Amino acid sequence: MLKNINLTVSLDFKSLCSVSSLGGSSYQPPLQLLQAELQSEVNSGAISSSDQSALSSAQTDINSALRGGGSGGSTGSL
Repeated sequence: MLKNINLTVSLDFKSLCSVSSLGGSSYQPPLQLLQAELQSEVNSGAISSSDQSALSSAQTDINSALRGGGSGGSTGSL
């Protein structure tokens, strides 16, 4: 059964770029923040665990493409 999934992510650019005065130990790359948000949505039941893998893979592919690494090999669309 296919279903459409809409995942809205709101990120504060300043929070993504800020580095703590304690040597940057609190910095998390944007991909890690997105994956943590995805896990939170799965834990809350808003996203099914069966959809988590596809969404996580899409996040990784997008991150790779933005870094100039091309596609991670996924094809097709949701």
